[in-house]
Amino acid sequence: MKKRDDKEGIVEVALEQARAFHLTGALQKAKGSLILARGTAAGMFVPPDLQTRLDRMSGAILADDKDFTSAYSYFYEALETLAAMPAARDPTSSEARQARDSLCQMIACKMLAGSAKEIPQVLATKTAQRFIDETSTALVELAAAHADSDLARFAACASKNLDRFAKSGSVVSSGVARVHQELAERDVIAKLEPYSRIEISEVAALTGISQADILPRLTTMILDGKLAAVIDEETGTLVLESAGPTAATPAQQTALRLVGHLGAVADALQEKSTLLHLL
Repeated sequence: MKKRDDKEGIVEVALEQARAFHLTGALQKAKGSLILARGTAAGMFVPPDLQTRLDRMSGAILADDKDFTSAYSYFYEALETLAAMPAARDPTSSEARQARDSLCQMIACKMLAGSAKEIPQVLATKTAQRFIDETSTALVELAAAHADSDLARFAACASKNLDRFAKSGSVVSSGVARVHQELAERDVIAKLEPYSRIEISEVAALTGISQADILPRLTTMILDGKLAAVIDEETGTLVLESAGPTAATPAQQTALRLVGHLGAVADALQEKSTLLHLL
């Protein structure tokens, strides 16, 4: 009995470490702690509450690693385990809330995997029907907008339900942000197609992206190979390469990397600020 209790303690500690590492963006360390937690749990009876937390943490880490199919499977298992708990019959209970969040994470994984057409099947099950709420309904609407490549509809729905998505966990909130960025980038590329050279201020007006955000956005797209163009800093223009990507000059590459690094530093400071508020 004592040995089993010790194992459960190891699982709890490792799982908490995985959660902390995941929260700070240390994905590899989170994976290592999760492997320890799941490996230890394999040799013992795991209480349903602990199994649920293991599955949801596994799903979150896999989603961050962009393995949305495997992540979905873990959130599905978590939902089924939670739904079987008597406490989940009370819609105000922690178990019911976690079940609703797990369902939202399942929908988000289908959207991120480009499998929005499978979402109606997910929601048709008896278990899912018990936990559908306003957040999961809004996510279904988002997934449909994503499938239709409708940026305006997606942005409107995301803005309207921002608080709901943030409360459903990092998989949902970061997934919505990721898809929004993907759609916005597609929109930028589509609207720039007629041009060979255009002022950056005009790009901002054309796309509806603010003056403050347009340069970092274009820089990131160029560095990621999503936009075949170079930025002419002297004239404040974007020069597009119609014949395919062309290497930027060393000075241009240095400038682009500098802007990218500044953006990364700002993001890191924001993450640290968020973490401090959570502690």
